Amino acid sequence: MLTLWILCCRVTEKADTLFTLYAKDREDAERQAEEILQEYGYEWPNLKEYPHGFKIVMTYLPGRIEPEPDHRCDRLPNVFSWSGFF
Repeated sequence: MLTLWILCCRVTEKADTLFTLYAKDREDAERQAEEILQEYGYEWPNLKEYPHGFKIVMTYLPGRIEPEPDHRCDRLPNVFSWSGFF
């Protein structure tokens, strides 16, 4: 079972970017978050677990998913990224 994690990164003083990822545990989530931070160079990360899901306006991200039997679980793609002003 993989759990939804959201990585919130500061892009500018007024805008943040959210990256979603599904991970086996905190260690796996932190590894994936580190890869994202290295790739995009964002700062002030905040990584949080959402086992019951996360809703954005009229979008719902499930809290847990079953990995595909033939899919490599070591690196799932970011299924959603969003930039907004907070």
